[in-house]
Amino acid sequence: MGLNALRIVVFIMGIVSLAACTPNTVVNPAPFTQFDQQARSYSQQEYVIAPGDILDVKFVNYPELNELAMPVRPDGRISLQMV
Repeated sequence: MGLNALRIVVFIMGIVSLAACTPNTVVNPAPFTQFDQQARSYSQQEYVIAPGDILDVKFVNYPELNELAMPVRPDGRISLQMV
């Protein structure tokens, strides 16, 4: 493989790795009322995590990554460190 071909391969690998690092974004998140209606549609014995809930996230093998009192954002996601 020539030097130019190697440069092209390295360039493409760099583009692919940058594309893999782009953040996931919610283009049109569902309004809070939609989550509330979905949660009510389930039976009383099941619970659906919804925006506004507070979660304690614990990792069995990595206690230094434990997160206490993580709020669920309006888009239904949570933010964790180093994950």
